[in-house]
Amino acid sequence: MPVMVHQLLLPELREAIDTDDMKMVASFCEILHPSIIAEMLHELDEPDAYRRVFHHIDSVNGARLFEYLEPDRQDVLVSLLPVEDLAKLIEHMSSDERVDLVKRMDEDREAAIMPLVARAEREDILRLAKYDESTAGSIMTTDYAALPASLKADEALRRLRREAPDRETIYYVYIIDADRHLIGFCELKDLILAPPYKSLAEIMREDVLSIPVDMDVEEAAQYLAQYDVIAIPVVDADKKLVGIITHDDVIDVVIEAATEDAHLMGAVQPMSAGYFTTPFWETIRNRVPALVVLFGAELLASFVLQQNEAFLLTFPLLLFLVPVIMATGGNSGSQAATLVTRAVALGELEFKDWIRVGLRELGQGAVLGMAIGCLALAAVLLLGPHDEVLRFALVLTLALVAVTTCGSLFGSLLPLFFMRMGIDPAYSSGPFVASMVDVVGLGIYLSIAAYVLL
Repeated sequence: MPVMVHQLLLPELREAIDTDDMKMVASFCEILHPSIIAEMLHELDEPDAYRRVFHHIDSVNGARLFEYLEPDRQDVLVSLLPVEDLAKLIEHMSSDERVDLVKRMDEDREAAIMPLVARAEREDILRLAKYDESTAGSIMTTDYAALPASLKADEALRRLRREAPDRETIYYVYIIDADRHLIGFCELKDLILAPPYKSLAEIMREDVLSIPVDMDVEEAAQYLAQYDVIAIPVVDADKKLVGIITHDDVIDVVIEAATEDAHLMGAVQPMSAGYFTTPFWETIRNRVPALVVLFGAELLASFVLQQNEAFLLTFPLLLFLVPVIMATGGNSGSQAATLVTRAVALGELEFKDWIRVGLRELGQGAVLGMAIGCLALAAVLLLGPHDEVLRFALVLTLALVAVTTCGSLFGSLLPLFFMRMGIDPAYSSGPFVASMVDVVGLGIYLSIAAYVLL
């Protein structure tokens, strides 16, 4: 929605809420997309405005709007709305969204609301709630179209017309047997173009793709993206159809995974809420542990310098080159760690590839080091072709080659090592690699300097 139009409508919505003109508010909710209304309510940032809007609009529009609110806003509404209104709202929400909401409720609120929810929806919530958050079952929906193979095409279309309003998508129609085993599928186009007298068994395609309900949620997202479909069926251990995962669910997973990786790569514990919506002290708690670890690593670098104090006093120019060495090694390691971490996330690399990865980064690190080393050599030689300058130029060049190679090797293998240990490889990127390479690179630099200058 254009920003200018948004700003024009926002005062109108505020006035309608302030004057209790709920007919106008309902008109807003019917005409505008729910994501736009959610954004406008977010800018109002008034909990009572949320309550009044949801109390006066119908449950269907309310459920659509509710699903576009941020989780923290949803939780505020859960505490403000009457239990009767909230129960109706839950009944009209998509199955996966309402399960997430119920899981976040405290026990007292859940106990008050669930008896008011219709039995079919209540049983659906309990069934989906049992799946672990990290599995495909946690993001699937049960609002899918499934028909028996014996049904004729014309009857199938009539049934779809009746069921469509309650289904998340009918683009794919899944064909099941009497025991709900998934045996095939057909696209809506296939049904429309098929002769009315043909059965679904004759129309369907048997090469149906499916994923197990306990598959990792990120792997499920990759699977759906790989085959470029808008929905994929989910089956249990007996190959019975239990739900589907749609493209919008996958987008949420991808965004959440990318956000988590971005936080970890910045040495911050993942945060589920936004920057301003995360409490101040919670943000502090998420940042402190990594800073403590990184502080300890940098103390090791200081210890290395202290152990070589006499040598550095003899050749003080070496001290001025320390930041160059540490930064180059850390940057090289961070680059390699980022590339490998991304490749692991996309499923391109496994731990068994560590030798190939190590050899590749060994070669690339050496080439990069020589390129940087040549630049450093040219820069130092500008000071003049004196014997002392030449010796320092040699130290800097050799150290840059060694440190860049070491940084690339260390940065590329650390994510694979973390993956082997069951730790998210994203932890190995950025500050962690840079700090580790600082210590190792400093030792390499001083060792080369001692060998050349003494």
